[in-house]
Formats: sequence, structure tokens, C-alpha cells
Amino acid sequence: MRSGTTLPPEADANQARAAQPGASAWVSASAGTGKTAVLVKRVLRLLLEGFAPESILCLTYTKTAAAEMQNRLLEALAAWATDESGTLAMSLEALTKRVPDETLLRTARRLFARALEAKGGLKIHTIHGFCERLLQRFPFEAGVTPHFSVLDEHEQASLRRAAFDATLARAADDGEGLLGRALANVMAFTTGDYIRQVIDTVIGKRAELAQMAAYHDGSDDWAEAESIALKRRFGVGEALEETLLGRLSAVLGDDAIDEAIKALADFGSNANTDAAARLRKAREGTGDARVAALTDLFLTQERKPRNRIFTAGFVGANPALAARFAEAQVHFAALTKQLDHLRMAEASASVLALADAVRGEYERQKLMKVVLDYDDLIDKAQNLLSRADAAAWVLFKIDGGIDHILVDEAQDTNPAQWTIVENLAAEFFAGAGRSDRLRTLFAVGDEKQSIYSFQGANPVRFGEIGRAFRQRAHALSLVWHDVPLTLSFRSTEAVLEAVDRVFAKAPATDGLIFSADAKITHQAFREHDAGLVELWPVEVETPAAPSHAFEPWEEEQAAARSVDALARRIALTIRTWLETGEELTALGRPIAAGDILILLRRRDPFTTPMIRELKRLSVPVAGADRMKLTDQLAVQDLIALADFLLMREDDLALAVTLKSPLFNFNDDDLFALAYRRQGSLWAALKDKTKDDLRFAAAREQLSHLLSRADFLPPYEFFSELLGADGQRLRRSMLTRLGPEAAEAIDEFLDRALAFDRDSPPSLQGFLNELRSGDVEIKRDMEQQRDEVRIMTVHGAKGLEAPIVFLPDTCSRARNQGPRLYPMPREGAAPEDVGHLVWPPSGYTKLAAIAATIEESKQELDRAEREEYHRLLYVAMTRARDRLYVCGWQGLQKREEN
Repeated sequence: MRSGTTLPPEADANQARAAQPGASAWVSASAGTGKTAVLVKRVLRLLLEGFAPESILCLTYTKTAAAEMQNRLLEALAAWATDESGTLAMSLEALTKRVPDETLLRTARRLFARALEAKGGLKIHTIHGFCERLLQRFPFEAGVTPHFSVLDEHEQASLRRAAFDATLARAADDGEGLLGRALANVMAFTTGDYIRQVIDTVIGKRAELAQMAAYHDGSDDWAEAESIALKRRFGVGEALEETLLGRLSAVLGDDAIDEAIKALADFGSNANTDAAARLRKAREGTGDARVAALTDLFLTQERKPRNRIFTAGFVGANPALAARFAEAQVHFAALTKQLDHLRMAEASASVLALADAVRGEYERQKLMKVVLDYDDLIDKAQNLLSRADAAAWVLFKIDGGIDHILVDEAQDTNPAQWTIVENLAAEFFAGAGRSDRLRTLFAVGDEKQSIYSFQGANPVRFGEIGRAFRQRAHALSLVWHDVPLTLSFRSTEAVLEAVDRVFAKAPATDGLIFSADAKITHQAFREHDAGLVELWPVEVETPAAPSHAFEPWEEEQAAARSVDALARRIALTIRTWLETGEELTALGRPIAAGDILILLRRRDPFTTPMIRELKRLSVPVAGADRMKLTDQLAVQDLIALADFLLMREDDLALAVTLKSPLFNFNDDDLFALAYRRQGSLWAALKDKTKDDLRFAAAREQLSHLLSRADFLPPYEFFSELLGADGQRLRRSMLTRLGPEAAEAIDEFLDRALAFDRDSPPSLQGFLNELRSGDVEIKRDMEQQRDEVRIMTVHGAKGLEAPIVFLPDTCSRARNQGPRLYPMPREGAAPEDVGHLVWPPSGYTKLAAIAATIEESKQELDRAEREEYHRLLYVAMTRARDRLYVCGWQGLQKREEN
């Protein structure tokens, strides 16, 4: 490594330009180049220039990043305030590039106290945190209820679920009303949870929904108007389904069907026999049954005209009758297309109507509970700052105004959030009437690391916004710097060279650079440190030889899953390092488990096998960065106990409870209890209390819990079970399931406490809430524990490790779920959202929507490809010293390729 901390002249100059307090700056910083350090330097220089802490606003993407920024800033100011070694002058000279005088030294020593005493504290916030403070400060101007609270992800999902259930119950009660008809239309194509997924997808388009409602003058029945517009767009006009069905039934008269059935009796081929059977069904049926039979006769399963209805022999013998049927087939196919387009238009409008009703119910419940969600914070802050009558007043009253705005991780800022930043900085570049005070804008980001597109981030916007502000600054002769940062302090030269080679040309550069002459290059600050990059062969899955029909386990044993094989190889490699004391050369010490980070695109299907293999080899592992609460064994044991307490006849729940750490029964114990029993398992346990003291102890303890469960709220019951009086049970659970079970137990208790606070306390209600809530635990993986970490690339944003494994390099993107397709509205302005079409399963190939779907699929493929390249870039640059790139390939993938 380079001696000391001296930077190369170019890098030092770039950092100094970025931190210059008298200029606005747009900084494009590659991975590991010290974005946060440059931002902190700029804040320090602004404070040294005499700007009040209250006038400086720092916006970042995550709470973790905001906390790190504030800690670094206060740590530097505290060091200045308490310096007794005489290094303050050298620190200030390195920062400001000039020899400090006594005034500057005195100012530096006082900055820590000024920062602590600043009104409202240092303004270092996430964009959502800033918007929350803004709305709390100006609730009436923003049109929100004062003293609102913000929903977390679990509360938001729970409230949306309640709104969905309430809306569907209302629709079911009013079958002839607008909502009732909409629900019937949607249920004709899909049922169950998929309806909820479709509705959630539509609700996610809240801006588009609002625009569509406004297009129809905001009327309550705007979805009905949208249905009419879609029918016109699809060329079916005012047609009714009943009319089309009637015309489909009448394409063939009974006389023609009778004649064909009689003629077919002389031809015995399978095709003619099937045709005769379909004709008989049509002759005997009416309405939908007749149409279904004729559909089978005339159309294929893809609803395209059959190449032939009858055999060539029949056609040759009955040409007039065959021609009559061919003409009817053409007419039937045309009417079927009309009916399908009509149904798709009505299904799309029905989904919009239901989604709008659910959204309205959701908004009503939020208003009743005085809460906002994260989207509300952005939308309402954006509306507040966009209003000419309120924006100037609000900006003036924010602690005397904001003079300097700094945006961290700017590449992940979505368009709505950029609008807020633009409104905050509008007066900085306003021209006439602009304040004479020095005001600056600073943003640092990297398009290559924009991996939050699912939250609306668009990496292109970073460059576009920067160019727009630069033009406005130059028009006013204001100082503006475009600063590149390419010197990486994180990774060794070997790792950075591998990154540059991978992304040297298209298509790997797709989504990473947006200029024709741009090139991805990195400089290594650690240019002499030892580094390593290994590419492992892809693990290929081989099919097992078929086994005996009654011994299928032999086939399972013979089949080697590629994902398991790769997990086993990684675990064995790590185990070998730890056992042999493999040296991490750059650090001059043996490799530790905490040095290793395994990064994935998605958690399934690799996380579970990887954790299993590491535990099998006794390698310390922190587990997954996220886990579903109800998937945890400790929680499943507690739920099984609750199920039994609610219904004593639930034999399975009791069996699970007896095998849990609460009683530690084994299979032999359960067999002795359950074999040849006459009644329930609970009755058998009571009958055998005299035979075994363990059975007696279990019965006594369960009887005690039964008596308590009826009278205690869920939290009190489980805290008593697991708290001071239940330490033995908690210890037993942690002993059997591992220390990571403590997080699941604590989160379970937190959910019970929240349920008791927000709902009528009942054990049955709590279990229903828990099972339907799909609660995920986000685990803190930054804690300094000597354990291997397994994380997604999204979850590891901002983290790094000496050794990084990339196993998930061959898998495809996950299923996107229900899709909505935008279609332009005839005669509308280009910026109009147009129509949102939901084609149910089997309707995606209709002529009116086929081109739109194909274009949308191509756009989705392009976006997924670009997202994959950005994820790969971020993952590769997390490695400080060693990088291992590997992958697995399943049977299905190989067959498709």
C-alpha cells in the first residue's frame, strides 16, 4: 500500500475541487472512491467558511448512510475541539490547501459546540426523513393532519390488506353495483391471492391512476368511462357480451348441425368422430354450452381457426356443407376476437375500479388512524414545494432557510425525489430576485451503482439533472465543477483490473455508462497490495438415472443438485482456510470467518443450502440478511403451541409442541403416546400420565398453559412463557436452534406487543395477523461478529469485505408477477398516461395488445439486463482483496439453452 495517506496529485485536486465551498459541484464517483469522505470534507469546509450548521442540508438514501455521515462529521469536529497534539493546523492545511491562521484555528475548535447547539441539530437526513420533518413543520400548508405518524412496512402491508378485504366484502354485498360487477368480471379470470397481487400492482401505479381519474373529470365512475374508452380503442364499440354470445351461438343453425351429424356417420376417422361429438354437444346445448362446443369445433386451444374441421374425404363428398361450415368458422373466429377484446377491456376497467376502491379505502383508513406511508411523504412534500403560494414561505421558514444542499447516493434518487431537490434549489439559480448570499448545490453519485430501479430510480436522471443545473449556473456566471473520482481506496489492483476487463465493452456496459465516449476505468490506491480473482467452472446439474417405482429415494440420492454442489464447494473452501490458517496477505494475518461475504442477486434458492453446508462444517455463519418470521423454527414451535391451546383436538399441533424444545419428546415418545390411541392425542397424553413421569409433567405444564391462555393477552402470555419465568424454555430453544433464533423470538414478542396495542387482544387474532402478515426480519449485518455473511447485493449496498464470493451469476431474473401494459390514448397529449391494460391469462396474444406487450417485454428484458450488469458491478467492487466468481446451472436452464 502507498505509504501514509498522501493522494496522487490528480485525485487530491479532484477531491479539493469537489469540496470547494464556493462552488456547486456534480461529482461522478466510482465504487470505493470515498464519496462519503468527500461529502464530509465539503461540510467541514462550509462550516470553516462560517456558514451556519442550520443552513446546510445533507440528503442521503438510507438511515445507515445518514448515521455514518453524522458520526464522521462529529468525530472530526470533536477531534478539532480537543486537539492537544498540535496536528490541528496540519489537518486544516490538508483540508483547505492553505496555511491556517489563528482565526481559522479558533473557528475550527468552536465548530463542535456550534454543531451540537444548532437549531434542530445537524440536517443530515434520508429524503423520507427530511420530507417527514417538513410535513410535521408545515402540516396545514401541506394538507396533512398534524402529529401524524409514519407507517412501517409491516403496518403498511397490514393496512392495505385490511383495505383490500373491506373493499371485496363491500363488492360481494353489492353484486349488482359497480364494485360487485367489477369483482365478478375479475373473478371470471382469476381467483385467490392472485387477485390481491393484481390489485397491488395497479395500486403501485398511483400517479397513473390519479391521472386517469383526472382525465375522466374525477368522477366516481371514471373506471366505467375507461371501460367504454378501451372498448372503442379495441374496436368493439358499444357491443355487449350477451349480444356477441348470441351471435356466436347462431353462426350455425340446427338444420346445418343435424345435416353434418348425419353425413359424418358415414365417415369413421377419429377426426370426424370428434367433430360429430362436438356438434352433438352444440345441438343439445344452449348459451355458453353451445358456444363452448362450437369453440372446440372451430378453434384450437390458442383460439385460432383450425386448419381443417373435417377430413379431406368428408369435404370431397360434401363440398357444399363443408363450404358452409368454413364460412361459419371465419365468422365465428371474428366474433370470438371481438368477444375476447371486449372481455379484456372490461377486465382491465374492472381491475382499475377495484384498485381505485381499495386505494380509496386505504386512504380513508390512513386518515382515520392519522398516519402516512413513505410514498405520501414524497408526494405531499413535492406538492407543497411545487405550490407557488407556499413554497417561498416554507423555504424561508425552514430554520431561516437552506443555503447549501448536498445529495449523497444521487444515482438512486427517483424522479419525484429529484423534483423535491430541484424545488429546494430553485432560488439558488433563479436569476433576477435571487439572494446575494452564496448558495451551492452538491451531488455525488455513480450511475454504475444505481440498483434501486424497483423503487423508481433511473440512473439516466443523475446526468440529466446535473447538466440542467450546470446550464443554469453558467447562465448566471456561477462557479460550477463537474468532478470525476476514479481512485479506489477499497479494492486491490487485481480486483479493479478484473472489473475493468469485464466491463470493457458492450453488452456488459449496458446500463452502466450513458455517453458514447465514456469508458469504465479504475485506479487502485492499493496498487502494490496482493489481490486475487478466481473464476470457478459453473456447477452443472446432471439428471439421475430413473429408479425403481417403489424406491424413489434412490433417484433423489443419485441426483446431484448443482446449487447444493456449489454451496458445498464454497463451504469446504472456507473451512479449509480456517483450519489451515490461510493468510490474507494484504493484512498479514490469517483469514477469519468475518472476512467473508457471499453476495447473491436473490436469496432463493441458494441461501438455505449455503447456510446448511456452513453449519454442517462448523463454520460460523450469521445467517441470511432477511428472514421470514413464520419460517423460523422457534416461531413455528410457538405457533404450534398456540394452535393447540386454541383447539385441543389439533393432534398435529400437539405433536409438534411435544417435539419442540418445550418438552423435547422424540419419535419413540410420540409413537408410544399415539400408537393405537382411541381418541385425540391430548386424551392419550392424559391417559398415560401414570405410565411415564414425562407424560405427567407435560400434561401438567400444558394444563397450566391452557388455563393462562384464556385470560392473558398474547404478549403477556408469550412474555411469561419466554421471559423471567420461562428462561429455561428460551435457553432450550437457543441451545437446539442456535443463537440466531433469539432474533426470531424477540421479533415474535415485538409483533405480539404491537398487536396488543393496535387490536383487541386475542390469541386467535394474533395468529391470524402473524400468518397473513408475511413479516420479514431485516437483520443487521454490519455488526462486527466473526461470522460469514450471506446477503443480497441490495442488502450489502455500502458494505465491503476482504473476500467476496459471487455464486449467483447464471440465474435469470425472478418472475415479475402481474403486469400492466400502457397504451396511448387516441388524440391525447404525449405526456398523458393513456390506458392501463391488464390482459388476463390467455389474452396476451390478442391483436390490439400484442404489439404493446412485445414492446414492453423487450423493454423489460433490456431493463433486467442493465440491472443485472449494475448489480454485478456493485457486487464485484465490494471485494477488497479477493474475489471468487462462480455459478450453478440447473437442468431446466440447460434444456432451455
